Amino acid sequence: MANKKPTVLPELREWTGHEGEFSIAPASKIWVNPALDAAYMDMAQRFAQDVQEITGFGIDVAANSAFAAGDFYFTESDEPLAKETYHMEIADGIIIKTSDAVGAHWATRTVLQILKQTGGSIPKGLVKDYPKFRVRGFHLDVGRKAVPLSFLKMWVKQMSWYKLNDFNVHLSDECFDLNYYGFRLESDVPKLTSTDVFYTKEEFRQFIAESAAQGVNIVPEFDTPGHSMAFTNARPDLARPEHPHYHEHKNYLDVQNPAALEFIKEVFAEYMTGENPVFPQGGVVHIGTDEYKGAANQGEKEAFRAYQDALLRFVRDDMRRTPRVWGSQTENSGETPVTVRGVQMHMWNADYANPQEMYDLGYEMINIHEHAGYIVPGAEYYQDYLDKEKVLNEWKPNNMLGLALAEDDPQVLGGSYALWNDKTGALDNGTSDVEMFDRMFDALPCFSQRLWSDCNDYDVAAIDALSEVIQYAPGTNPTYELPEGAELKIEGPITLCGGESYVETPLENAGVGRVLEFRVKRDENSGENPQVLFESDIGQIMAVQTGTGALGFFRDFRDYSFDYVLPKGEWVHVALETALSRTTLYVNGKKLQTLEGDWEMGEDGKPVCVSKWASLVIPLQRIGSKTNAFFGEISDIILRCKAS
Repeated sequence: MANKKPTVLPELREWTGHEGEFSIAPASKIWVNPALDAAYMDMAQRFAQDVQEITGFGIDVAANSAFAAGDFYFTESDEPLAKETYHMEIADGIIIKTSDAVGAHWATRTVLQILKQTGGSIPKGLVKDYPKFRVRGFHLDVGRKAVPLSFLKMWVKQMSWYKLNDFNVHLSDECFDLNYYGFRLESDVPKLTSTDVFYTKEEFRQFIAESAAQGVNIVPEFDTPGHSMAFTNARPDLARPEHPHYHEHKNYLDVQNPAALEFIKEVFAEYMTGENPVFPQGGVVHIGTDEYKGAANQGEKEAFRAYQDALLRFVRDDMRRTPRVWGSQTENSGETPVTVRGVQMHMWNADYANPQEMYDLGYEMINIHEHAGYIVPGAEYYQDYLDKEKVLNEWKPNNMLGLALAEDDPQVLGGSYALWNDKTGALDNGTSDVEMFDRMFDALPCFSQRLWSDCNDYDVAAIDALSEVIQYAPGTNPTYELPEGAELKIEGPITLCGGESYVETPLENAGVGRVLEFRVKRDENSGENPQVLFESDIGQIMAVQTGTGALGFFRDFRDYSFDYVLPKGEWVHVALETALSRTTLYVNGKKLQTLEGDWEMGEDGKPVCVSKWASLVIPLQRIGSKTNAFFGEISDIILRCKAS
């Protein structure tokens, strides 16, 4: 009997089942046709690493055209295949044919997902797999929230695991109260680069290259002339002047001042010129122009259009990149023409960019519909978690905000979803990497299915069940799971003497859903300076918290304090129970307090955050600290899965 189609995400486009199974073995090898370029060999090396993680088999990689049963062989297709397409013949050995290395990489994701389910076998058959849409994207706002580059790298692997190929990184923005703003790249412009978290030019250059090798195109975005607080902070002389008509002006560039355009051109050029530019030749660069609103008169609207046109032409014609833009032309309608050729447009709101008008002008469109694909953690105006039933069964990438187009229309590029970090500054609700990832990943498999395949085989329940099995990309640990069998149990006591005083453990961090217990005795002579009980590279548990003197923790750039101060000269038993967005303190067996998000209605009838989400990833790398250790003793340290 012919084999059924293997279950992977996204669903395979074409499958012809044969009989029997391919089996991987310790003697299996990965062969790459010597005629193929270096990108294929790099792909094969990554594939071998991932195979070892999933199966335990260390597989050799070599350039050779001979292969045997149990081997993998990558070669060029006899006929030209469309970009990202792969054909895979699964027999006693597996032959993968493509016309580009990205297609070969997608084939490896399919193989690995099957191996993760079976442990070592793959049904024999013939696969022909290819994407329905060219752009399968995700957009992340790192301007309003400090997000380490390590998180972006991890997320690229998740996107690649599910065959999404377009990561739009929103590198500049400000919080709603304008008290916090970010520009995340190292810059030669004084006062422009963020001081809390930024990415060096070399780091971001490598990030783009590493992501491309995994099939994911990084699209960097600087958003101007609105959302421009970072730029006007560096150049206040270029801010939109005060005017009775304006609701806001500090976070807008003055589009009627020619110097503003020249300044922004210089900022973009810093990353697109030189022998080894940060944004490589041939890539896509997003110029922003989102939500430019409140123009005082028609003259300002015309100036905005001229600004947008000039910046698009600069990126396309002078810098030789493909420009991408947020549609804002309908909001700023006028007579000044804006260039169209080769321009990609994010379609998110019909009032800002009427889809029929933009289509008739000739823009290439990406569907990022705000009501289907916008996540704002904890917000009441967009979705906290996306409606996956709507994504899979109602949202159509080729329906641009009500304008129904053919799937193969050359102006339909595809679709995307987004996470916006609006809840920062005075609205900060405690969103951390834990909350972001939980929401981003929850929707990822459904978007993958909708953008790559025909959605014939799986409903949302089936996708959720399958993603529970294939889960996260090899080489990643986004939820801070401990290695299998790992535990922490230390009787002690350990004496810590303040300053640099610590004991290392074999563990680094433990994700939410665990309990850390310990007995602790604060020294009689302990001061009120900040003191650390446990720490890792991403957080600390504080015996004496900065500013409060209470027991607490530091996580994702925030200090948290419980309403409890450790007594001096007295042993107490402490337990910290962690869960998504909340942490509970027990002292001597009694529950004292849970830190978690709480909201109340403000005078304007909108929810106001009165306490923040508090997801504690338990830091375990060191008991004590390299810099500000606890002054006292700690013993009977136990890490367990849940409260008994």
